[in-house]
Amino acid sequence: MKKFLALGTTALIALSLGLSAHASPPSVQALQHKIGWQEQHIKQLEQRRAYLHRYIRHLRRKITPVTHTRTTTSYTSSSNGWADELRAVGFPESAISTMLYYISRESGGNPNAINSSSGACGLLQLYPCYGGSAWLDPMTNLRLAYQKYQASGFSPWGG
Repeated sequence: MKKFLALGTTALIALSLGLSAHASPPSVQALQHKIGWQEQHIKQLEQRRAYLHRYIRHLRRKITPVTHTRTTTSYTSSSNGWADELRAVGFPESAISTMLYYISRESGGNPNAINSSSGACGLLQLYPCYGGSAWLDPMTNLRLAYQKYQASGFSPWGG
């Protein structure tokens, strides 16, 4: 199959260069050299692809899924306590009250909240929750939420 592709590639290159079937040997040699280089490049790309697939499988084995479940404790009364943290990560003052509402609505102020059906996690129920338990850290969760806020405003939370 590869030889057939190489011959087809040679014919296409020859046609694109305007060479006839009776091309001179130097032109054919130049085309064969180009094809040889392309085959070598394809082989290198296939090796790189195989390496990346192995590396991804390795990473997937190392990542442990988050298995926490939402607790029944209500954190609603402490939601206002997150205002200072929101300011610390960079939220503008004009967004603080809206973000406090989203914290109350999304997690009830519980930094360990995980939605078992969607996999969203943390105070602001960030989705997808790639970072495992690290994303449950309130400051990490708020920093990541601030990045989403900078990129999309309130739209990640339906605003």
